[in-house]
Amino acid sequence: MIINKKIIRNIKEQKVPYIGSIVLIALSSMLFIVFNIMGTNVTKNLAEFKEDYVQEDASFVVQSPLKNISELESKYNLILEERNSADYAYDKKSTLRVLSKTKKVNQYVVLNGEDIKNNDEILIDPEFAKAHRIKLKQKIKLFQRSYTVIGFVSTPDYIYPLKTEGDMMKNPSTFGIAVVNSQNFKTGIENSTFYSVKYKEDKTDAFKKEMQQNHTIIQWTDRQDNMRMTFIEGDLKGVEPMGKIMPVTILFITCILVSVVFGRLLKQEFSQLGVLYALGYRKMEIRMHYLTYSIYISLLGGLLGTLAGCVAAKPFITYVTTFYSLPIFEIQFDIKYILIAFLLPMAFLIPTTMIVIGKAMRLSPLQLLRGEGSKTKIGFLEKKLKLQRFRFITKFQIREVVRNTRRTILLVIGVTFASSLLLVGFSTKDSMDYLVNNSFNDVYHYNYQYVFNSFQTEQEMNGATASFAPFTSVDNEKSENSFLLYGLSKDSWFIKLKDPLGKEIDLNQVIITKPLAEKYDLQEGDTFHIKSKLDAKDFSIKIDKVAESYMGESAYMPLEMFNKLCGYPEGSYLQIYSNQKLNIEPGKLLYEINKEDIIDGYQQIMKPFQSLIGVIGVIAFIIGLIIIYVVTTLIIEENKSSVSLLKILGYRKKELFSMILNANTSLVVLGYLLSIPLVLYSLDIFFKIMTEEMSMSIPVKLHYIYLLIGFVFIIVTYEMAKFLNRKKIQRISMADSLKNRME
Repeated sequence: MIINKKIIRNIKEQKVPYIGSIVLIALSSMLFIVFNIMGTNVTKNLAEFKEDYVQEDASFVVQSPLKNISELESKYNLILEERNSADYAYDKKSTLRVLSKTKKVNQYVVLNGEDIKNNDEILIDPEFAKAHRIKLKQKIKLFQRSYTVIGFVSTPDYIYPLKTEGDMMKNPSTFGIAVVNSQNFKTGIENSTFYSVKYKEDKTDAFKKEMQQNHTIIQWTDRQDNMRMTFIEGDLKGVEPMGKIMPVTILFITCILVSVVFGRLLKQEFSQLGVLYALGYRKMEIRMHYLTYSIYISLLGGLLGTLAGCVAAKPFITYVTTFYSLPIFEIQFDIKYILIAFLLPMAFLIPTTMIVIGKAMRLSPLQLLRGEGSKTKIGFLEKKLKLQRFRFITKFQIREVVRNTRRTILLVIGVTFASSLLLVGFSTKDSMDYLVNNSFNDVYHYNYQYVFNSFQTEQEMNGATASFAPFTSVDNEKSENSFLLYGLSKDSWFIKLKDPLGKEIDLNQVIITKPLAEKYDLQEGDTFHIKSKLDAKDFSIKIDKVAESYMGESAYMPLEMFNKLCGYPEGSYLQIYSNQKLNIEPGKLLYEINKEDIIDGYQQIMKPFQSLIGVIGVIAFIIGLIIIYVVTTLIIEENKSSVSLLKILGYRKKELFSMILNANTSLVVLGYLLSIPLVLYSLDIFFKIMTEEMSMSIPVKLHYIYLLIGFVFIIVTYEMAKFLNRKKIQRISMADSLKNRME
């Protein structure tokens, strides 16, 4: 159609809102591609790694070694493998856990290099190697023996390499894993023996019962309770909603922006529409003309975003899989997500445009020629405000807000979304800081923790003793989820639990942590029916106190009561907590934990997260700047003749700047304030989803300092948008009002 020739001309004349829409659409499509393709590929590679390389269903330690593995495999229809491990102090601050080569369960993958063939060869965790500058073919000394690093390794049971199954933060600077031939453990390396099991059918309880009766289980960890394997699954649960909510929200904001732009365009062209009607153009032809704007914007934005997303997806996948020590078998770009990213903007924008056009199409040709629909209507709210009591500049600013509802909604939602993005980053960091610095440091007051591979009774060690065992609920739908029950000695100075009022709780009673209370809906005074995961025996315990601690789903009771409940030897223990390093034979220990390593691990993991906060800040800045700049531009364009007339009347630049550019200050502040409860509520849901399979919960915290920083950030963005629009006001000449009247 001939009328389509003016589309490009209109876009060039009013390029700011159209460019803003294209950028938002491109950002939406890019985020959709990156999150969904990353999530799909990581999930697929994880599933393949777990299945093809036989990830364990459980691992356990027993008091006496198993001599009849083949018989047990046949009897209970499972795969069982004996494994050895030994922790080596690589330097003063780091530990390298050396594992025996596996054949049946938790088969490893060589990520780079070659597989081990000889006893003097070793495979190392790539993140540990990077942190300690270990190269391929380099020789390292372990246990007074030289090994050649011939490859980097990933194992299904150390996807997220933690020193213990219940840790939270990995730290490759202080902990890593390595694999050597099994024969090395028979030649002088003091080591611990444990077993990995993979079930072919569910005979778990019977198998556990035999292990407990004949060999005494010291430690049992099911796969779902092992953070080394479940941490990545919790994070992937958070990726899925992020990959849908963020792009759709940005598209929703774009739809409002487009409706504002097209609404203004149609009002300007009402008389032209009337002429087109009179010349015989059909409604469908006119609709298609205006739909072409949306199609151009959608296609260009969708294409740019899809291309950018495809380019960014692979590095993002590589980063995530490297972070989790997950091998990449194959990267697939699912055509489904590419098509959705490209076409979804049209699915949003075309209906929006149709709705806006439909309102104009309801008017008759005569009404369009008279410009009846373009006349400004005084709304109910404006009448109620009684604007005559305000000075002129204030009246002008209030009218700009209340007379254009769509523009007001666009600005408030846009600022709310940009502020929410920013505050999500701040709140996540603040929540994690609270979890580690307040909950962890306030609760645990030891420097070293030692966990033994058999029951100990020696009372001369310099430290507080404790014991633990995994339990689960008997009468709850979440019965598969387990928690740790600890027995604490009378002198347990190493742990201080507090109630919600901050008062320290006496440890000579049964206490549960807040995450455990929330998961099983428990309160003080309730009776908790539990089952041991070691021998499947049922018990009932009465809850005396609920502690305000978020570091895991745990329960505590006196050690004497614990040993009697579990049937353990009187006076026995499995753990020692100490403020000084103890000289304990390595062969007696399952592992040793240094509290500083946990804190260092948190600081290490927060370094890339701080960079992520910076990236989120840039995205929030771009979205906020686009929305505020476009809305301010529209206000200026709609009030050109008024500004020109005010210049004739002698209004100074400063007054005009204040009148036009400051009209939306209250809306920007409102948008920021709305984002605060939205972020707190959304993060509470997000953290619950993410930690559903983890034995912990994350409290949502947002310090007032971060609120202030976020507010300053949004105001600076607002001021920058105002500054960029100053020249537009300066360029309006006094003659513009006369030109408009002549037209």
